[in-house]
Amino acid sequence: MFSREEKIAHINKSPESVAIHDKEKWLSIFSEYAIVEDPVGSKPHTNGLYDKKSRKRGNSNLSRFYETFIAPNTIVFDVKNDIVCRNHVVRDLTVNIDMQGVPISVPMHLLYELVEEKGHLKIRRLAAHWELMPMMGLLMSKGLTALPILTSMSARMMKHQGLSGAIGFTSGLGKLGKFRNQGKETVEKFLQAFNDKNQSSLSHLFCNGAVIHAPYGEIKTTPSEIFANMCGMLSFSKLLLAGTN
Repeated sequence: MFSREEKIAHINKSPESVAIHDKEKWLSIFSEYAIVEDPVGSKPHTNGLYDKKSRKRGNSNLSRFYETFIAPNTIVFDVKNDIVCRNHVVRDLTVNIDMQGVPISVPMHLLYELVEEKGHLKIRRLAAHWELMPMMGLLMSKGLTALPILTSMSARMMKHQGLSGAIGFTSGLGKLGKFRNQGKETVEKFLQAFNDKNQSSLSHLFCNGAVIHAPYGEIKTTPSEIFANMCGMLSFSKLLLAGTN
């Protein structure tokens, strides 16, 4: 059984290795079979499965992810809070990225799913919840300064990910327009109904058979069980929509 401190220390190896551009250290923190969703909604990057491009089983997929998105940038994690639930760590943070001299700040929630492998902690799943469209909009707002960055980004993506990978990344844009707004509006309605202790309004926000993880990684429960014991008030420091989540 690993302690909370040991779990936090292990996931901290990710920003530590990213900061010093230590690719091998970054790859070593993942389990033999691992998945990276960055952002959630885009095409996942898998570890340990047969890789068609390299024609071997291993970490080639995560290696190409590193070369595409991490290697060319200076990345600093500004961590606000960590929540540890069994073998899950949910991290609230802002990622500050220097892209060829252009600074970009990306609000984010990271979910780390940990597993024990040969006596050591490893990351089995890394799910990065952040909004791709606002980030691209922020980059585009830099005007002509963003042009060489976008050109370089596209070239790296085609080199390391190929056309299918590039298309898979753009799927992280998720549902646009009113569908994205409706998702956030539904969460806002949940917040209001919970704080009003309005069980009828809360019930209508959930589909039949809905399951709640509260907190993530703990025992699954139903909306009715939550409603029967709800107390206190909820508030959100930030609301993010990644993919369809």
